[in-house]
Amino acid sequence: MTPRSQSACSRRVESKYLGSLKVLDRKVSLQESQPQAADSLRAAVYQEWLQKKKEKLRENMLLKKKEDLLKEKKKREEEAKKEDAVASYEAWKEKKAESLKAKAKEMQDVIRKQQRATEEKEEKRQSAQQVH
Repeated sequence: MTPRSQSACSRRVESKYLGSLKVLDRKVSLQESQPQAADSLRAAVYQEWLQKKKEKLRENMLLKKKEDLLKEKKKREEEAKKEDAVASYEAWKEKKAESLKAKAKEMQDVIRKQQRATEEKEEKRQSAQQVH
């Protein structure tokens, strides 16, 4: 074997994360109690952060639900307004058609009366001429 291959074989390769496991597996002595306190402090800070994160996510979800409900309510109100506007337009259209029909009928009645009056005058004129 060459020195290079020998050094490669003799060196142990360890994972980055294995170090943290070794720390947990070691026996705790008085000198090492400070790293344990630091780890517990880190764990407490992490737990607090995690709790705040969950609360914030919950608040955001509730806020989003409220916003969605408000949007839905607003959308329904707008649809109701549109339906009311269409209904009132249709009612106005029907009334307008009825009034136009009534005016047309009235005009026809006036024209018929005028025609009858002119026919009666014409008949009187003809009867007057026949008498003479």
